Amino acid sequence: MMYKIKFLVLVTLIGLSLYACKQENMTSENQKTSLMKYGFPLEINTPENASFIKNKSGATDHLIITNNKDFNLQINMADAVSYSLTEVKTRERENIKTNPFFQKILEDYDDGFLYEYETPNGLAYDFRIFKLQGSKTYTFQSGITGQFSEKDVKYMIKSIR
Repeated sequence: MMYKIKFLVLVTLIGLSLYACKQENMTSENQKTSLMKYGFPLEINTPENASFIKNKSGATDHLIITNNKDFNLQINMADAVSYSLTEVKTRERENIKTNPFFQKILEDYDDGFLYEYETPNGLAYDFRIFKLQGSKTYTFQSGITGQFSEKDVKYMIKSIR
């Protein structure tokens, strides 16, 4: 009887360990990173080997976080023009839909959306996630220097949450 209990406990522990390791792209190499030293009062999960580039364009601060592979996240911080997340999201969604390469919204979230667009090389994916914090709006999107698969974009979205 004691042998059966030990065996069941062992099987359960192995099963839980395997389940915990199955997280798509988010591996033990990812770490919770504070972005405060770049002037962004946020924390996200980043790949261990990520590099950070901060720049400014007019009144908007930009932070690019990349591992030069499947993670290239851009965060834009600007003064809030609205304190309604729904309004911010709707305005940006309508703006993106005017792009002639836009195809469709694939996933719609309370705080953003994932969409598909056409490129000369086929379909690519991008997203917008918004956070309103204090007097600032934070817009998360994939980096502008690449084209990403749906899997890559979902990896970046998961890092924010």
